[in-house]
Amino acid sequence: MTNTETCKALELLEKSEIIEVEDKLLHNWHLDSLDCDSNEIVFECSFTDEEGYIFEYSFSKEALLEAVMKYNVITMKDDTGEEVEVSCYSLSPVVSE
Repeated sequence: MTNTETCKALELLEKSEIIEVEDKLLHNWHLDSLDCDSNEIVFECSFTDEEGYIFEYSFSKEALLEAVMKYNVITMKDDTGEEVEVSCYSLSPVVSE
């Protein structure tokens, strides 16, 4: 993929105001550009569950490029190889069908 090509998963994440991972609202997330190697981390996020445990996820450029999208849900593999669903929401529609 060249720098001029687009990544639909990245575009959806950039437009989102609210992001959930596995139905948990994210407290922190960081999103970088795709101007890097395919194995570099470009999306990191975390949330704290009801018991106070912190869960962190990291996704590489390759994971975003290979992500499967359906409406506002992105399914991709994190840096451990676990398949994770990331839901994206906005106050205005981010996906039109």
